[in-house]
Amino acid sequence: MIIQRASMFIALGLFAIATAQTPPLAVAHGQGAAVGANNRRGEFNFEVVKRAVPNAQPAVRGRFEFTTQVENANQRVRIVMERAAGLGVAGMVGEFGGPAVMSRPGPNGPVRVQGRVAVRVEDKWNPTTPPGDGDEHPRDKFAVRFFVPSNTTPTGQQVFEFAGEVRRGNLVVRGTPPTNP
Repeated sequence: MIIQRASMFIALGLFAIATAQTPPLAVAHGQGAAVGANNRRGEFNFEVVKRAVPNAQPAVRGRFEFTTQVENANQRVRIVMERAAGLGVAGMVGEFGGPAVMSRPGPNGPVRVQGRVAVRVEDKWNPTTPPGDGDEHPRDKFAVRFFVPSNTTPTGQQVFEFAGEVRRGNLVVRGTPPTNP
């Protein structure tokens, strides 16, 4: 019995080491601030990774947090996703999302709303390309949408949206290059 348990723990440990050393299929991470319409500022912090799992669907892990000030008010909207449900990468564009909670101002104080977040990030920064004379590097793009469940729309009803250019910080999107057989 002890030998069986020891063998099982050794096998499990070897599997964990092999999985941890497997390079990710896709990665998106970033931290900073973006500026959108009407100079509205939003702060973000996220990390999402997709890894191959032997004999199973790829595993996605990650988290996301976003905060912005409500227009014409001294209150904030905050969206938190503790577990990513999906990640897709095409070139330097990453899209991810999952179940989330949005805290927003209400007439009687803050209101917490359960829903789903969808995030799109575009990594435009290329550190190997220096800017030209007087040119800036292109700015990364950041967009977040929040949906609540709806009886009439299968994807839910969009109740919040923010899109802007990253002005402070950086975001990174990487996918595994395709392999040729």
